[in-house]
Amino acid sequence: MNRRNLALMACLVASAAVTTTSGLAQEPPPTANFDANPRSGWVPLTVRFTDQSTGNISSWDWNFDDGSTHSSEQNPSHTYNIPGDRTVSLTVSGPGGSSSKNLLIHPFSTQWWFRADFTANPTSGTAPLSVQFTNQSSGLFSGGDWNFGDGLGHSAELNPLHTFPRNLT
Repeated sequence: MNRRNLALMACLVASAAVTTTSGLAQEPPPTANFDANPRSGWVPLTVRFTDQSTGNISSWDWNFDDGSTHSSEQNPSHTYNIPGDRTVSLTVSGPGGSSSKNLLIHPFSTQWWFRADFTANPTSGTAPLSVQFTNQSSGLFSGGDWNFGDGLGHSAELNPLHTFPRNLT
């Protein structure tokens, strides 16, 4: 083998490293990226999605994670009518392949929040005074902690009865 053949063979090997079997240069896949505004709020929550993907992109596939039809728009808007965290997914595709990105959206309603409230009976008297507390809180909550302010502990009961052993001022 002479020098000219070796040089030609080196060029062919170097060329093969950057071409496909068809002889064309391989294009890198696009990189999916997007932002959403707003990312949380009260339902109905309308979110504007802004594509920030890079590369050669020929299609967009948005999955809003709420059972609705996917969107193929580049910059869609979507309205969430039911509360609950949603993982939105964007998949971009191009000649070099595809790429995906996820982002969490938080639509919520007043039902997911709560308002603490209670009644007490009686509200005054002479110690020792037994008081029945009745929980009248609204919204979703998993429990509570009653602190009676007399330094004698707490209660996790829904409607506790507490006896105050001394007068409080």
